[in-house]
Parts: sequence; structure tokens; C-alpha cells
Amino acid sequence: MMSVIRKDVGHRQRKWDFAMSGKDMKLFKKPEGTGSPSPGRELVFLCEITELKTFAEKSKGLLGKEAPYGAYFRTRWGIHTFGMKFPIDVVIADEAFQVRKIKKSLSPGRLLFWNPRHANVFELPAGTAAAVGLQIGDALELRA
Repeated sequence: MMSVIRKDVGHRQRKWDFAMSGKDMKLFKKPEGTGSPSPGRELVFLCEITELKTFAEKSKGLLGKEAPYGAYFRTRWGIHTFGMKFPIDVVIADEAFQVRKIKKSLSPGRLLFWNPRHANVFELPAGTAAAVGLQIGDALELRA
């Protein structure tokens, strides 16, 4: 079960805290605009997501796995795909979960860096971003 606590911090960006567990998460792309979907404008499902919370989970990520799956974690320092057996799509989002960078089909043995102001990282099976037409500026939503 996911609980989302919205904290407004003066004029700064919104902060989000998540209490998530296992593969109970689903990642969606919101329709145009960042508000709630109106009738006829439904969320677009991207994939099942597992949150990586500990340093060990984040360090290992999808390394050594036989098949890709969706993973979410927070870091500002970049990622690598050394030791991976498959390409992945990487989506970087800001604190409001607005997409700030997309790297489609990042091959094994590569490094990826981005603006360290953005810390929400989604590693997705290759082709996921293209399949749903994900673009810079799109809003994402995690649900239980």
C-alpha cells in the first residue's frame, strides 16, 4: 500500500514521501497537464515498479538479473549499467514527478549523468518510454 504525503514548503517545490512495498506499485503517465485526469482522459500505464530503498538495493539495481523490470529509487549521482545483460529506459523526474530527462535503450556497460537537482530515477524495460510516447515535461504518478 502506498501513502503519499504532500508537503508544501513555502515557495519551494513540493516534497513527497513514500511508504511503498515490493511490486505493489504501478507507474502511470498523467494526461496533458499535471492536474487530476478528467473524464475521458485516463492515466496511461507504464509498468510495475519495485522501489529500491537501501544502499545495497540501489547499488545492485538490475545488475545480474535475467530480465528487466521497473525499478524506482532516489539518487543524484548518476547510474551505470556495467554488468547488465539488457538495455533499459531511464527516466529522471523532479520532486513533483515531472519528467526531466529520458534515456531510451541505455546499453549495458554505460554511464548516465543528469542535473543533480533531480533525484527520482525510474529504470524501465527498454522500449517502455517510446511505447507510451513519454516526453520531457510529462507528469508521472505512482500508485499502489
